[in-house]
Amino acid sequence: MSAPTVSPSATTGPLPGAPIRGRSLTRWVVAGQMLLVAVLGLAWLGDKSFWIDEAYTWSTVSRGFGDLVELMLDSEANAALHSLLLLGWVRVGDSEVVLRLPSVLFAVLSVPAVYLLARRLFDERTGLIAGFLVAVSATMVEFAQEARSYTLVVLFAALSGAFLAAELREPTRRTWWGWVVASTLLLYAHVYGAFVLLAQAVSLLFLPPAALRWRRLLGAGAAVAVAAGPYLLVALLQDGWAAHYEEFLPAPGLADVRRIVATLAGSSGSVMVAVYGLASLGALASTWMAWRRRGRSREVWAHALLVAWIVLPLVIVFVLSSSVATFQPRHLLVSLPALVVLGARGLALVGSPRLLVPILVGVALVAAWGVRRYYVDVEKTDFRAGTAFVAERAQEGDGMLFALDENLLLFEYYLRDDPATRAKLTPAFPDVAWGGYRTGDQMLRLFTEEELLEASERFDRLWVVLSFAEPGEVRARLELLEPTHELVDDRRFDGDFWVLRYERA
Repeated sequence: MSAPTVSPSATTGPLPGAPIRGRSLTRWVVAGQMLLVAVLGLAWLGDKSFWIDEAYTWSTVSRGFGDLVELMLDSEANAALHSLLLLGWVRVGDSEVVLRLPSVLFAVLSVPAVYLLARRLFDERTGLIAGFLVAVSATMVEFAQEARSYTLVVLFAALSGAFLAAELREPTRRTWWGWVVASTLLLYAHVYGAFVLLAQAVSLLFLPPAALRWRRLLGAGAAVAVAAGPYLLVALLQDGWAAHYEEFLPAPGLADVRRIVATLAGSSGSVMVAVYGLASLGALASTWMAWRRRGRSREVWAHALLVAWIVLPLVIVFVLSSSVATFQPRHLLVSLPALVVLGARGLALVGSPRLLVPILVGVALVAAWGVRRYYVDVEKTDFRAGTAFVAERAQEGDGMLFALDENLLLFEYYLRDDPATRAKLTPAFPDVAWGGYRTGDQMLRLFTEEELLEASERFDRLWVVLSFAEPGEVRARLELLEPTHELVDDRRFDGDFWVLRYERA
């Protein structure tokens, strides 16, 4: 499908944010922001253990292309773009550092993408402040150090919005194709990208009718529907992880909403939430005055886009979570570019540099505290240490029970190059040989009483790996071992993860 062409003279006037002089300095500033994200993302990149979602990534991409396509068609279609990119990358290596490196790269590229979005919606000053807010965000550092698709989602969400702003300002073949490609890749990066496109559509109601070229817009939407529609249908019809986790994740409440807002604001505590809140209110107050003066306009539309981009995904996912467990902060990172730009716009309205510079310095200090907190205090399930604990004490003929069964994936990962330990240990639940349990096999359940008693008959020594399950329920079930086995080891690791060892009495 070819893009319709429109001459610049056919436009109804530029959006705020047209190019300005002195761009050389701007490039250096943005490059510095990108360097800061790279440094923060690479620092201690392999320090934290893989957690279960990263084990899923490793297991998903450690297979052939045909097997990956079959898996995506069967149960794991979401985040297909990330899986396809890592399918080639894993040939370089499968260490924690190597598998996390692409996420660092996507986080670095998100800085110019968010800058471009803010500049095209508003102006250069807003763009530079938005790039700064991304660069110092502890949330971006956290997800840059995770082998998942979330920084890729932020990147393409920002690019989709930036190309839409350019298309509405001065439509060309490049802006049309840019929006189509970025929006399509956003959907392949995560199905929640559809909420961003919905917000874009709703925001068009705030533009003057004369500014809308419906033929071009509908053509672009049709191109994205053709390119990504079948994939979205497959992903939405799958019985994904959310349906299995309903019994472990309670229905969301206001505390969860606050947690998501704090995550989007940079995971640096209530001070940063307050900064974003006040800055956003300032931007919206300016918009309200513009609405009263001129009604629908490009300035009003720019703010309406950001508000819809923040609110619609949050509301839709909150409503959906009443029946399906999907309300997790990381899934709402599609809205991070919008909140960053809205906050940047409010800060940019601070006219005096003498006032703005101290504010930005204060923001940087608060953000630095959030980054330090992530490095030092944030716990992930430390399966690296737990696996080493078992490997050091394993004996020939030991059995293993995993609660939930998916925890076997992490032992598969950390014992992938340790055949001697694997030879000593036999998975009893799930009852599969080493190497036989991969993404797509997960049942996400506990072992039954029958499976537990059968394992107690087969093995004199039993290891129980407990994580992502209700500890009280598991320990109550393990009381069935008391007539034949006694508990000799009960070790807790970071991230609410326990390793228990039972021996025949």
